[in-house]
Amino acid sequence: MAVNRQEKLRQILARLEKAYGRPSLLTGDEPLLDQLLFLVLQEGVGREAADKSLQSLRKEFVDWNEVRVSSIPEIRAAMKMPDAETAEQKARAIRGVLAKLFADKNKITLAFLKEMDSERALRFLAGLTGVNPWIAATIFILLMPEPKFDANPSLQRLVRRAVFTDRGMTPKRISEALDEMFAGKDLPRIYNLLVHHAETICLVNPPNCPECEISDLCPSNRSAKRAKATS
Repeated sequence: MAVNRQEKLRQILARLEKAYGRPSLLTGDEPLLDQLLFLVLQEGVGREAADKSLQSLRKEFVDWNEVRVSSIPEIRAAMKMPDAETAEQKARAIRGVLAKLFADKNKITLAFLKEMDSERALRFLAGLTGVNPWIAATIFILLMPEPKFDANPSLQRLVRRAVFTDRGMTPKRISEALDEMFAGKDLPRIYNLLVHHAETICLVNPPNCPECEISDLCPSNRSAKRAKATS
């Protein structure tokens, strides 16, 4: 494994963590449901705000079932988000997740996902309110007994543009290379950072390079600038 690739990826992760914050969750130690709700809260508001909102919900309510039976205004107020429209959206998403769990399983937990095969688990997650593909993929990583990078298209797009530019690097080989670099250490956090950035900034077409925290480290961005300058 080329040392420069590993060092470059560490630089990228440091930049992204500085931009998005370091969550207290996604360590594998918290209940799956708490981690899922954190990711739902994080979408569009950032890690720090999501972390604060989740901790506030935990403090204001006895448990997640109490949140489920509470009104949207009560949940919204407990989250303490400054933007009223976003708080309303997040409150509805969280209550929707909890209501779906209770309706389907008669309990407020995601522990049952560990007994499902990967296809069924991902399908169930994708059916929850406010759970987009990258959130489902992150939770799926947390479900693994020995977490490994998968061939998530968004993850592949970002690391291929910024790190693994060799044409011979297949999706499988890229995933294997990432596993070799990190050996499962902090993988959910790393995975979430990369996929979140890919889904919000490093888009398919066009990528939002002017707003990218790692654009100066990205060979694809430099190539695009050169092509534009000579056109």
